[in-house]
Amino acid sequence: MLTKNNLLLIYLIKIIQIIPLLTTNINENIKCRKAGDLFIQDLIQYECSINNGLNSNNIQQGCVPSNKTDGTVIRPGIAHISQHFRYECTNDSPNGISLKVTHCIDNEGKLVKIGEFFTQTTPENSEGKFTSVECVGNEFLAK
Repeated sequence: MLTKNNLLLIYLIKIIQIIPLLTTNINENIKCRKAGDLFIQDLIQYECSINNGLNSNNIQQGCVPSNKTDGTVIRPGIAHISQHFRYECTNDSPNGISLKVTHCIDNEGKLVKIGEFFTQTTPENSEGKFTSVECVGNEFLAK
């Protein structure tokens, strides 16, 4: 038998289940005020596509290694070299665009494949000793 307390509990559970859906739509609407707006999410730049007042199928534009709105945008098929890494923006359909780390950059600006080593001078040592450094990681994360 359903009592008032049981019904109230059921309604509260339903409301709690709906809250994440409502906040997700609110967050997306903040990013997309109008069609053509750009935003960055998970290293990818999107262009807002709004249909009937709702966000629908925002369009991936390119990769942003810094994950910042004012960062360098790399178009699919293009490589970009920063101070420490070489990146490629790839279009892996059907999953869409992804940013991949292809190489580390040593102190002389040379490319070093992930998993390989390079040498550099030990900064605190004036005798010119060297340290071996590994380009550690995979195509999605390197250091």
